[in-house]
Amino acid sequence: MKITRVLRYSCPNGIDCDRIYDTDGPDLAVRGRIVDDPSELAALGIAGLPDHEGVVLIERRIAPELSPRT
Repeated sequence: MKITRVLRYSCPNGIDCDRIYDTDGPDLAVRGRIVDDPSELAALGIAGLPDHEGVVLIERRIAPELSPRT
């Protein structure tokens, strides 16, 4: 897999830079803050993750089309 371009990003403070990347394959890559608190994962309905997977948080505003419509 090769990252081909940044599709969306938010980097207001230069440190926490949420990003969605395009790749040359079938997947997108997401950079965000790792969710590793068991109670937070349980609230998402995730009892456990394989070692090769993770959950990350990104700012809702960088993917408005994924936000619930009101």
